[in-house]
Amino acid sequence: MQDCIPTSLLKLSADNASRAVKMFAGVQKYMAENGGEVLSGTARAELVQKLLHQGIKRPELKDELYMQLLKQSRGNTTPSNVKVHPFSISAHCWTHLVHRATIDQHLEG
Repeated sequence: MQDCIPTSLLKLSADNASRAVKMFAGVQKYMAENGGEVLSGTARAELVQKLLHQGIKRPELKDELYMQLLKQSRGNTTPSNVKVHPFSISAHCWTHLVHRATIDQHLEG
């Protein structure tokens, strides 16, 4: 089980860091983390739309969302992930959001 993040994973403005924390809570909700219920297909679709909207409206949050999805997909052994795997939400984001070149510095190595 992974705890919510206290601030953004990347260096962002205070306003966007606050949004990033809320986005991570949304990712956890989608994945039924921290003992949450598995969402219906409709609720998951609505949540993905909200996350994608944040990335489209605020391009600097695209990279943050990518990093959050990577965080949730690496070494996360929460049993609920068998039900709702992080790659299902990642596929939506990778399809609809093109990451910015600035994320490459965080992904190398």
